Amino acid sequence: MGTSIVENLDILNEILLRLPVKSLMRFKCVSKQWLAHITSPCFCKSHTLCLYQTPHPFPSALLVNPFGPKYPPCLIMPSTSCDTVPFTPMVTNFHFLNVPSITLRQSCNGLLLIKGHIPNLYFVCNPITEQFVALTLPSPKDPTHDAFYLHLAFNPLRSPHYKVILIRFNDSKHYEFDINIYSSKTRCWSDFGVCLREKVWQLTNDSVVYCNGVIYWHSYFDKSLCFDVENQCFKTFPMPHDIDSFYIRYFGECGGHLHIILSPNTLTPMNFDILELKEDCSGWSLRFHVNLWELVEGYYGPTYMFAPFNVICVFRQEKEENSVLVFLLGCEVICYNLSDYTLTRLTAFYPLFVPSKNKHFVFDTIEFNSAPNFRVFQYFENLSWDGDSSTL
Repeated sequence: MGTSIVENLDILNEILLRLPVKSLMRFKCVSKQWLAHITSPCFCKSHTLCLYQTPHPFPSALLVNPFGPKYPPCLIMPSTSCDTVPFTPMVTNFHFLNVPSITLRQSCNGLLLIKGHIPNLYFVCNPITEQFVALTLPSPKDPTHDAFYLHLAFNPLRSPHYKVILIRFNDSKHYEFDINIYSSKTRCWSDFGVCLREKVWQLTNDSVVYCNGVIYWHSYFDKSLCFDVENQCFKTFPMPHDIDSFYIRYFGECGGHLHIILSPNTLTPMNFDILELKEDCSGWSLRFHVNLWELVEGYYGPTYMFAPFNVICVFRQEKEENSVLVFLLGCEVICYNLSDYTLTRLTAFYPLFVPSKNKHFVFDTIEFNSAPNFRVFQYFENLSWDGDSSTL
């Protein structure tokens, strides 16, 4: 019976489609037939689409990118609970890229955008399959456009192809842009210029989110800028009312919904509102008001009240009672249920942080102080890849 199933490709395909990615990576060693089937573009696409049948999939892992040359390039942390044995984050240096040093710039639906060790060298890769392409940024048409923004756009539900958008501009002229777009479908860069009718605020890599085919930047003005990747045009969308009176603590996406978290000021980080952009982009609606001060003190004690607090992500679920907020408190990664107000410890950096004389919280070689010196990315594990793994 086992032999007949293995030899029947239709049945085998249905079984393999239901297996997690890590199991498929091991099963590639079973035979040449299995290797060819699991690595075929058709199967990889079908398997990824099966994973995204869940409207709001939970990330496979969290990728921590510490800042500074003395730190490891990336730490991998599980996004599931580890209630018993403390988890030590795994270090990865993306050895398959064969470069001495890298910086993780973005995670987008299973693909990563990575900066290389020399100027203008970037990589798009799938770290699970170790497939990648090296991209050299094209030279600017206008030498005065010395500032640039780079973003990876990929949504397997919309297209198997990914794009890398390069936007160049002059810091003193925030209304003239040179835009280059790399497409994995054509494997080349296209270019065009855009001139907006009004001066806009500076674009930054730290205030941007890709959602539903559009790249959004937040701002502290009445409206902000977004770029429609498919139609290759800039648009504006409204920011929340009186945005300049608040501190933006988080700007992110979940399941096709754009969220922003606002707190009254920097001194009350655990008291904030979670807002969601309406589907027609006409404004924002309040989803949750959160105050974690008493809850955190009750669960973890008064010492944690002084630990650095950073929101990692908001997971909006179909059922409101399943929506959660994930945040980093000191060295603890904590999940907060937005309906029943319970806290669950997901994982932690170990050994546990301890306050030092200079009021820094120290974990191994990484210092956590009031200003974050790291970025955390959601990572969705899948087999997505478009084209050969090669260098341009």
